[in-house]
Order: sequence, then C-alpha cells, then structure tokens
Amino acid sequence: MLEVPCRTVVDHSRLRPLPAGVSATNRRGDPDHDPREPIFWWYQDTPVGEELYVALYTLGCSWKRCTFCTLPSRSSAADVAADRLVEQFSRVLRRLSPGQKRGARRLFLSNNGSVLDPWTLPFRTLVRLLAAARRHLPALAIVCLETRIETATPRVLRDVQRLLLGGDRRIVLQISAGYETQDPFLRNRILVKGYPEPMVQRFYASFADVSREVGVEMLLDENVMLKPAAGMTDEEGRLEAVETILHVERLGRRHGIPVSTRLHPTFAAAGSPLADAFRAEG
Repeated sequence: MLEVPCRTVVDHSRLRPLPAGVSATNRRGDPDHDPREPIFWWYQDTPVGEELYVALYTLGCSWKRCTFCTLPSRSSAADVAADRLVEQFSRVLRRLSPGQKRGARRLFLSNNGSVLDPWTLPFRTLVRLLAAARRHLPALAIVCLETRIETATPRVLRDVQRLLLGGDRRIVLQISAGYETQDPFLRNRILVKGYPEPMVQRFYASFADVSREVGVEMLLDENVMLKPAAGMTDEEGRLEAVETILHVERLGRRHGIPVSTRLHPTFAAAGSPLADAFRAEG
C-alpha cells in the first residue's frame, strides 16, 4: 500500500500529552434516561439535502478515552434491549411531519460511540432500524453511520452496503469515523483517539476494496478539529486544519473514495481532560 504522508506544522515540544484513562463520569453513564427515547435527534438541511440525525441511547462507547469527549456519560452503562432501541427510532419517525418523511435524503445514525460495534448496537438490531428507515423515508439515498474505524471491518461494510442495495432503491453507505486531525501526535497523544496513521490508511484501502467489490461508490465523512490542543497558536490551528482537509482529500483521491469534511471549532466538554488543559492554559 502506498501511504499518503502527513505534514507536521505544529511545534509538539510546547504541548503536553493528556492522560488516556476512562473517567468515572464516562464509565457511569446515565442510568436515569428513558430507554424508549433516543439521546437526541434533529432534522436539518445539509449540502446533500435534508437529513435526519438520530443519536440512540445504547450501551456506552467501548473506547471512552477521547480526552475531549464526555458523551459516554449520556449513554447507558448496561445493555439496552433491542425492542427498546427499535422503539427509540420509531418514536423519532412518528414525530416527523409528512413533509420531513418525504424530504429526508440522508439518515445520520449515531449512538455517541460506534454504531457498528456489536456490543453497543447488535447487527440484527441495526438491520431492523435500516429496514424501518427504508419503509418510512421514501427519498432516502444515503445512510451515514458514525462509528470508530476498528468497528468498520470489510465484512461489516460489505454486509451493510449490500443490505442497503436491496429492495426498490440503491441507498449508499457513508461512514463518519472521527479522524479529527492528520497529526498523529495531536490525534493520539492529545485527543487520545487511538487511531495510528497506518491504521487509518489501511482503513481507507480496505474501504475502497469493499466499495469496488459491491459496485457502489461508498462515501466517507471526516470531522476536522480547529486548534485541537491547548498551547497551539492560532496560526498553527489554521494551518493544521487546512493540512487535515488536504490530507483526507489526498487519501480519498489515492483510493478513489469521495470524502466530505466537517470543520469544527474544537469543543472540549466540561469535565474532560482537554477542557481542563485549555482552562489551565488560560
């Protein structure tokens, strides 16, 4: 595999790595949430059309170590029954207006962790959710699944995309895996994503292989953080964001994968190690 090189534009010597443990808050979860309701959902316009975004209340993220994130604290600390997960999605669908049901072109499905992790969302339950989406959203053309890279194995990608090709429409699979930054030091020593760059590049290669095998141009969606570390200058933040966007674009071109990016000002949740680092930096 021919790798796409990263370009270092940040002075790492001024940055202090952050701890990689799981906080008590993320480990505890939210036991008081109604398991019949998703964590949140919304309906919005996007560059690809109208989108239904649903974050399901499931067992919390298996990784839980990202230093900017406290989302597992809003998830469950125990398994949520499959029928409850289906009910969460059904309640969202019932709350949509007829026009929203007709207009939704993309479904963005999340669980504040990894939708393709069978420990948090069993595959059979995902199949039921996608079948409901097909029935109730007649214009649906893209299903975007938010998931960590290691859960998006070739076998699972192949099975999901083939499932989406069944029936009367060809629905395209999109994966959003939270790349954040092309700088491995920032990504793994500051943000603690657990994504070594060789792992990322192997994922792009295998994603392209599956796309060719199933005969569909599957899609990738990447988050890009603006100034993801305390101690970075504003200029380093701008340069690093540009380099990350260019890097994933080069990766996509290298493997023939359409890649979209979402540029986000870095959000460090209250109580997270990254928020503490920014506060200490002043």
